[in-house]
Order: sequence, then C-alpha cells, then structure tokens
Amino acid sequence: MSYYNWPKIVSNLSDKDLLRIIDSHRSEPKGKVDSAHEELKNRGIDINDFDTRKEIYSRLSPTHIYAGFWPRLFSILLDFLILLPLNFIVLLLNSLSKDMYFITLVPNILIILWYQVYLVKRFGGTPGKLIVGIRILKLNLQPISWKEAILRYSILFVITIYVIIVTISSLTRADTQIYNNLGWLQKQQYLLFLSPILFKIYTWSSNIWIYSELIVLLTNEKKRAIHDYIAGTVIVDIKAFNKQNYQSTEQNDLPLTLP
Repeated sequence: MSYYNWPKIVSNLSDKDLLRIIDSHRSEPKGKVDSAHEELKNRGIDINDFDTRKEIYSRLSPTHIYAGFWPRLFSILLDFLILLPLNFIVLLLNSLSKDMYFITLVPNILIILWYQVYLVKRFGGTPGKLIVGIRILKLNLQPISWKEAILRYSILFVITIYVIIVTISSLTRADTQIYNNLGWLQKQQYLLFLSPILFKIYTWSSNIWIYSELIVLLTNEKKRAIHDYIAGTVIVDIKAFNKQNYQSTEQNDLPLTLP
C-alpha cells in the first residue's frame, strides 16, 4: 500500500519530468510510474512517438534559466528600499505611544500579505523581483496559483506573527509612563529587556531559517530555496526563459514568452 498520492504529485510535474520517471521505471515506484503514464495520456501526449519524445526532451532543460543567489539578493534589497518609506512611517508612529502599535498592527499585517502574497500571485513576484527580471513559476514552468503564493511565504509569516505576539506581550507589561518617555531606540531595548528569552528565540529561528535557505539554494541544480520546495516553485530569469522557450518551441503552438 502506497502512502503517496502519486496522481496529485505528478500532476504538478512537467512533461519532461514525467517522461524521465517513465524512462527510469526500474528505479521508480510502480505507482509513480503508472501515474506518470496516466498524466501524460491525459495531456494528449503519445510517448511512443519518437518525434514527440525528442521535442519533450529538448524543452527548457538548461539550468541557466533559473535565477541564482545574486539576482535574488538584489531583488530583496530592492524590496527593502521600496518598503523603506512605509517602514519608516510605521516605526515613527509606533514610537509615539504604546497604543499606536496596536492601531497600526492590522494594517501592517495586511500590507505584508498584499506585498508578499497578493503581488506574487498577481504578477509572479514582488516588485523587486520583477525589476530585477526574475519570475516565480511552478515546477512545470506554469504561473503560480494562490496555493504556491501562500506556501512560499508561510514560514516567514509564522516567524513574523511570533515576533508580533512577543512584542505585544512586552508592551502589555511595559510601564506606560516609562515607555512614552524613552527615545525610539531605548523603547526597543526596553521591550527586549522585558522578554529577552522570547526575542532570542526569534533571532535564533530567523537566523537558522535564513542560513538554511541559503545553503539549500546554493546546493541544487534548479537553485531552489527551502520555501520553493515547500511551495513547489522555481524562480526563472525572464530573458533566459523567453530565449530558451523560443528556441525550444519555434515549431510548436506553445506559449513563447513571459510578459
């Protein structure tokens, strides 16, 4: 009895990956191979036709279409700069009083979700990624859905919610008069003093997540980070993708470019 839902798993794979599974049937689980056969059949692909197999194996295999460390880093820096004015305003408001933190809390969360989830689903990436020229796609190189957009940000969102809860806990225990008389930096130090262990857990978990993401990104062919594995996504260089896609599909009725 198989514990894997092979039909669902293979439905997210590209034609090429499915064909590779079939051609490696001796080392793959029978259920996986059978599901790959059925999926290709449902897509109207005859794997017994030599020209079809040749065309599938020619599709988008070069690893240069995948965006690596530097484009991703530049996109993160751009997103930081784009959000910097807004973050400055929020920090300024929060420094006015304890109550302002609670007033801005919900809008802050909504803005984060809009930027990191909605824009990713709508345009295939954050503004920083689009400016750099990279795009988030499914493993089969199709546009992502809400599922992928949400899953990609899920771990960071949990970490963000955790630090919000810790900050609220510190604020509720802070002396209002002392807090309001402190400068911005002193306010932050005061909150850290009230919950040192909880804030250390936040720092440790953030660092572990960031370094793990980096290690995984640098050690796989498609340059996927952990959140890409969670969501079933890849990040491609738009120009390289369009160029390779055009060369591979010049004689076929397939989509040629990403906008």
